[in-house]
Amino acid sequence: MKPYGWGTVLSNITHQQFANAGPEDSREILLPDHLAIFKGDFAEELDFAAACLRKWQANGVNLQEVAVLYNRYAQGERLARRLQHDGIPHQWLCDSARKKAYDSEADSVALMTLHSSKGLEFERVIVIGIGELDAGDEGRQQSARLLYVGMTRAKRYLVMTSSGAGGFSRVLGDGQDASAGAEHTQAR
Repeated sequence: MKPYGWGTVLSNITHQQFANAGPEDSREILLPDHLAIFKGDFAEELDFAAACLRKWQANGVNLQEVAVLYNRYAQGERLARRLQHDGIPHQWLCDSARKKAYDSEADSVALMTLHSSKGLEFERVIVIGIGELDAGDEGRQQSARLLYVGMTRAKRYLVMTSSGAGGFSRVLGDGQDASAGAEHTQAR
């Protein structure tokens, strides 16, 4: 497996191609190097993350092998509500009691902060809200470390979503402004 990094050469694959992939299509065809980046507004990030989870579930992926990571509590709260609405089983590890009660064998997606994910590994990881990470001079290094922690939780597949025009969003989008519309890119 290739290491993840900012130096990855990115090329376009449309959100529609991902949505139209049938059960006979493997993720490897769409994401040969196991890295996908989706940009849109935060509601579209949640839509895309939920679509990934539904597709993986339909394709027989064990949900206990999947985590969705976020930076801020409000992001996790919106995500948990969305997955509840969509009927996608999940465990939201938002406080110490829920973290202690976490059942890693349950067929459900783990939702947690980037920081809480440290030391854990999952086959598939979705990192949402990258555009809201602090990319200012003082917070950039801390945010980069947190993002690195989240990215390295993925053993096989990493999906990253971003909204807004934050510094990390610009870097991930190969310099393209997120407000230009939703795009989905993959590594080669």
